[in-house]
Amino acid sequence: MAGTTTVPIYDTFGATECQYIMKQADVQCVFVSADNLSKIVEWSSEIASVKKIIVWGSTCSDEETEENDKVLTYE
Repeated sequence: MAGTTTVPIYDTFGATECQYIMKQADVQCVFVSADNLSKIVEWSSEIASVKKIIVWGSTCSDEETEENDKVLTYE
């Protein structure tokens, strides 16, 4: 109903594959666990379509969310 499409990206994929999928799918929002946040933040700098990164998990620090205005916590 929201007009969105989910694109699964698994952490078993390599960095090149994940970046390729994100670019080809024109990803605008990424939901990610705190364990993988640093990877996604790094990759999103190369992918212009990414507008928001929503992170969940208790290991996410406030510093990580304050450093990048794209990052929001699910909590």
